[in-house]
Amino acid sequence: MIYPTVYLARADLLNRLRRPAFLFVIALAAYASYLFVPPATAVNATIVIGQSRLFYDSAGVGFIFAVLLTYLALPAFFFVRGNISQDTQTKHGFLVAPSRISSASYLLGKWLSNMGMLTLLLLTVSVMAIVMLWTRGETNLILLSHLVLPIWLIGLPLMSFVAGLAILFETVPLLRGTLGSLVYFVLWINGIESVEQGSLFGDFFTALVGILPLFESINPNGAGVNIGSIFVGSTQPFVWQGYQWTAQLIGARLVWISAGLLFALSGLAAFDRFQRNRANWLKQQLEKRIINPLLARFPKRIVKANVQNAAQLTPVGSLSFLKNWLPLIKGEILLNLKGQPYWWYLVAAGCFFYGLLPNETETVLQIKQMAIVPIIMWSGVSARMQQQVNSLLLSAPFVSGRHLLAAWSGSVVVSWLVFGGAGLSLLLSGQITHLFGLIVATLFVPAFALALGTFMGARRTFELVYLLWWYLINTIVVEAGTLLQLGVVFDFMSTTPEAIVAGMPFVYAVATGVLLGIAALGRIIRPQ
Repeated sequence: MIYPTVYLARADLLNRLRRPAFLFVIALAAYASYLFVPPATAVNATIVIGQSRLFYDSAGVGFIFAVLLTYLALPAFFFVRGNISQDTQTKHGFLVAPSRISSASYLLGKWLSNMGMLTLLLLTVSVMAIVMLWTRGETNLILLSHLVLPIWLIGLPLMSFVAGLAILFETVPLLRGTLGSLVYFVLWINGIESVEQGSLFGDFFTALVGILPLFESINPNGAGVNIGSIFVGSTQPFVWQGYQWTAQLIGARLVWISAGLLFALSGLAAFDRFQRNRANWLKQQLEKRIINPLLARFPKRIVKANVQNAAQLTPVGSLSFLKNWLPLIKGEILLNLKGQPYWWYLVAAGCFFYGLLPNETETVLQIKQMAIVPIIMWSGVSARMQQQVNSLLLSAPFVSGRHLLAAWSGSVVVSWLVFGGAGLSLLLSGQITHLFGLIVATLFVPAFALALGTFMGARRTFELVYLLWWYLINTIVVEAGTLLQLGVVFDFMSTTPEAIVAGMPFVYAVATGVLLGIAALGRIIRPQ
């Protein structure tokens, strides 16, 4: 059991290191580390104790990076998710199914591979902690026990949880797709917000990730620990002496690593070992007993080839617009609608009629809330784009460009199945500027999904970026202060008067054309 598991983990890890997503997440972690430690002379701070920022020494920077790991748990989940699904797409799973390797060994190997990737992420954060203390520290003394040790004692068990949870979500059919991404995102957001509000769930979340002792040590008087871009002015920094890690506490943190393994192995009950026929038994029975008999009632058309005119083919460029492009759009619309969960159709229909409610002042708020619904369809477009890039038939320049526009147009049409009611309400109430912003948003997001799918080749990247973007426009945009300008820039739906005055609908309209051009260029230059 040990040798096959190790070989599987090693081969899987080496394969994933060659993907663009690896460099993307490493760069994201490095950039987040840079932003989380602003200069000592800055008026804003990311972590404030009472009314003062932390003093930039080994203990202070180590605490900042320990808190940063709780935020990196979100991209880390999307980073390692899809490990088992990748074996299904590459047909490697069909080699595993009849092999002698057990399901437990397979899931253990995948968990080890996830841990290897996340360990590299922790290594990047550790190096950035040393770099940021060296460049922005207020002391020349570097104590690795206060700087690096909290990162690994907090991060390693936390990443073990993330690695195990990613395996569990992939083995459960209901959580295998975009719904699993939404569930994890909601759990992560609630945990982060609960920590900042100091609720019971926040205490449970901090205890779960192991950062609760650090919070109790740094805030013994209950002054409050605030996280975010907070104005501190020129107040005196708070000097923290660090947390004294005992051998018992270190051992307890290392024991928590096994909890992530238990999460991964708990997926054995739902793991179908790539025998999806067993999992889709109900669907097969539906097709066998209802759909196929209905299709058999219709006569099949038999087209006879005209041998004499076989060489006289109609040039592709001379076909009319209706015969050339509209059938492709129809096919893309059907692809976007096919295969979605049944509950998604109900939610989409509910959003359409919900937008028709006569509530002029709340229509814009409804649009922001409904913007999360089409993510399943948009992420599917992003995933199909990579498959089409690797298709020899669809890689021809003329066919590739035509199909790209058809895929984009089909996604836009399906988007209005969700936003159509809200758009009609905006039109009837005379809110033309907001209607124009909604139209631009439905044009922009599919173009963004196509461009990202062309180069990144995974739907998880789009899901991560869009979920964070959607959360941003639902929180920062409605706040005043220093973050309002940032919220206006990211308001791709133009839901605020500030975004409309700033001309953001026109900015995102231009960005739509640029993204379509990038997607078209990616289909040409990306190696087949």
